[in-house]
Amino acid sequence: MPRMSTPDGSYKWLFGEPRLVADLLRAYVPGPWEQADFSTLERVNASYVDERERQRHDDMVWRLRVGQRWVWVYLLLEFQQAVEPHMALRMLGYVALLAQHLVRENQRNDDGSLPLLLPVVLHSGEARWTAPTEAAELFDDSLPTLLPYVPHLKYVLLEQARLVRHEVPATANLAQAIFELEQGQSREELSRLLQALQQWLADEASAPLRRHLTVWLKHWLRRSRRRGRILDELQALPDLLEPTMKLHEKLDRWYDQAVEEGIEQGQHQGLAKAVALQARLRFGELPDWAHARLAAATDAELERWLAGMLSATSLQDLLS
Repeated sequence: MPRMSTPDGSYKWLFGEPRLVADLLRAYVPGPWEQADFSTLERVNASYVDERERQRHDDMVWRLRVGQRWVWVYLLLEFQQAVEPHMALRMLGYVALLAQHLVRENQRNDDGSLPLLLPVVLHSGEARWTAPTEAAELFDDSLPTLLPYVPHLKYVLLEQARLVRHEVPATANLAQAIFELEQGQSREELSRLLQALQQWLADEASAPLRRHLTVWLKHWLRRSRRRGRILDELQALPDLLEPTMKLHEKLDRWYDQAVEEGIEQGQHQGLAKAVALQARLRFGELPDWAHARLAAATDAELERWLAGMLSATSLQDLLS
C-alpha cells in the first residue's frame, strides 16, 4: 500500500474521540500517565478567539486529571506537507491565549497557579520536520545578556511517518494502529492490523467508536491507489469493524480484484501500444483521431487491427 497523508475531516473527527487521544498520549507523549485518570479525559471548548477575532474550531483542547491536578493538552493536527518554520511561535500564541482563557474562566489551581498546558503537534506530512520545537530558537542569540528575556515554549512533535514500526502494537492502542494502517505496505500487515482493531473493539460499548472508525476507514479506502469492485460493497457497510465481519477476507478479495484489474488494464495498454507502433511503421505518424480511436478500442478491436495490419491499404481502412 502507498503511504498517504490525511488532509480530510474524518481524521480530525477521529482524534475527537477520547480513546484515540488517550492512546496517543500513552504511546507517544512523555508524561506521568501512570498517575492519570483517563476516565476524566474530556474535550473542552476551544472556541476562544485569536488576535484577529477568528475562532479556532479545528484545534482540539483536552483536559484530564493527573494525580490531584488538571493537565490541559492543546492538540494541533498539522496536515500540510511543507514544514511550518514558525510553528513554535504559533504554539506560543495559542498556549498564551488558552492560559488567558483559563484565567478569565477562573480555572486555576487551589494555590492560584495555572494548570499545566501541554502543546502537541501531530504532523501527518511525509517531509521530515526541520523547524525548531522551542520558541526561543527563533530569536536572535547574538546578545547573550538579553537571552533570559526571550520567550520559551517547547511543543511535543509527533511525526506520524516516523512513528510506525510496521507491526501490530504489542498492547491494544488505537492511535498506533491508525498510524500503522496509514503507512501499511503489505496485504498481510494491513490484514493483521484490521483483525487486531476488530478484537480490541469487539464489546458493545465500543460500537459508536467502531462506527467513527468506519467513516475514517472508508476515506482511507477511497484514497488508496488500489481499486476493485469490492470497494463499492465496503462503502455500503455501516460497520466495517463489527466483530462477526470477516474483514480480512474482504481485504484479500480487494487486493486480488485490484491486481486482476491491474493486470487486465496492463495487458490492454500493451496491446494498444503494439497496434500504435505497427500502424506508425506502416502509415507514418498517427493523427489525433487515430490516437482517440485506439484509446477507446476494445481488446477484440485491437486484436483485429493487429491481424489486419499488413492487408490494410490505409490507416482509415485499418481502423474502420
